[in-house]
Amino acid sequence: MKLLGSAFIIASLAFALLFTLSLFKEPRRFRNCIYIVLIINTLLCGFYCINEDIFDIKIYFVVIFSVIMPFLAFIASALFILAGVIAVKREGKTLANALGIIVGLGFMFLTVNYILLGIGTVGKLNVLFALLALPFIFTFFGLFIYSQIYLFMPKSVKKCKYIIVCGSGLIGGIKVPPLLAARIDTGAKVWLKTNKKAVIILSGGQGSDEKLPEGLAMKNYLIERGIPESCLRLEDKSKNTYENIKFSKRIIDREAPNCDKVIFVTNNY
Repeated sequence: MKLLGSAFIIASLAFALLFTLSLFKEPRRFRNCIYIVLIINTLLCGFYCINEDIFDIKIYFVVIFSVIMPFLAFIASALFILAGVIAVKREGKTLANALGIIVGLGFMFLTVNYILLGIGTVGKLNVLFALLALPFIFTFFGLFIYSQIYLFMPKSVKKCKYIIVCGSGLIGGIKVPPLLAARIDTGAKVWLKTNKKAVIILSGGQGSDEKLPEGLAMKNYLIERGIPESCLRLEDKSKNTYENIKFSKRIIDREAPNCDKVIFVTNNY
């Protein structure tokens, strides 16, 4: 078992090396999150195998299923609920904004049921819940950990040619909400750091409950604050984040084909 444990530790180091190389080569890849999950899993397996003479296998699994699993599930639920509360507070009371709260409460409900099935036991229902929840929990925390790493990574703002600001719902169908205003202001700050040379693309279509496209409301917001209209581009057809990127890229391709110096401004909640 110690030999197997050493193999897991070596595998963990190998994944750490792959993660480092991938991070510097292309930090936006989802595989970087997967590497974090693999590093954690192989470390846990290696730790158990090396110390298997100290830890009883049943106790090891009881600790995982009865202590670590519920704890991580509660943390994940709390983060979802927190994100949902922030979205509702800043963006308004809509089903889309409340989705984080709904998912968080649902997952917390399942976790409480899991605990009530029997702390300290590894029954069939507990194991079934664990098998269903483990991939979600590990992937969630892999994404969460990597998002924090990515957030603090240095970005070459001064070389940026285009700044895409992603839209959101408007208050009363016409007014820019505080969360979107903060997003637009961040885009403007990036624009200033480029010595006012970059182009800001305001991306957002018109919802069924909106009186004008989000992109137009965002553009008007910046013009009112002194940003020259010549530095602004309007994208008012997108309905989701994918289309924000897709349609904004069309604008960039028309003006500067093969340009890859682009910053996308959104929120991290």
